[in-house]
Amino acid sequence: MAEEPLRLSAQLTDEKDGIIWNASLVLLNHFRQKMPDAFRGKKILEFGSGLGHVARGLCELGAHVTATDMPCNDLEACRRRADVFNAEKAGDETCGTMRIVELTWGQEHWKDSPLSKEDGKYDFIILAEVFSIPEVHTELVWTLSRFMHSEAEVWSIYMNRPFSMMVFVEIADAGGFRVHQFDTEQVDLMGLDTSDIFCLMHKMTYDPASPRLAAASVAM
Repeated sequence: MAEEPLRLSAQLTDEKDGIIWNASLVLLNHFRQKMPDAFRGKKILEFGSGLGHVARGLCELGAHVTATDMPCNDLEACRRRADVFNAEKAGDETCGTMRIVELTWGQEHWKDSPLSKEDGKYDFIILAEVFSIPEVHTELVWTLSRFMHSEAEVWSIYMNRPFSMMVFVEIADAGGFRVHQFDTEQVDLMGLDTSDIFCLMHKMTYDPASPRLAAASVAM
């Protein structure tokens, strides 16, 4: 008998070592269902990885993932989970790789991250449920801009809590970003309750020669 697909309802799932924000599972499901071959052999950077569930899912699609977060309990839980995952998948040639790296957003903290000393480019950048605190939008976009290049794709998803979409003001002001917002019917929300709050998914590309306010077409 075929396994029933995962269906969601609440905004979060409480795990023993942390919280999974369920909109991130919607994004991972989109990757699995709509573009399962797009990530094989690609380098991916994830901001705010939490417990690392999206990173692990992308590894299973063949990607080489750098999962990042601030120095907090989630980062240590993510490391523990990554160690278990890497041990389980050792020798599996269909699976990619996963590493955990500390990254606190903003220019003030940039030099503290090992990523500031690396020159590698990433093919995809994942921003799953990282827009909820408007006070750090400036630092988030500054850090994101450090990794952008003309071939990079940024994928984001979030529940539209108060002021979350204001991050796109920062993105527009940074210049170079092109933003596509997916229509509701293009995304399988997996039963997620959106009666009181919207779930929004975006894809962003980057052209450094583009003018500022490139994201002005995104509905605010």
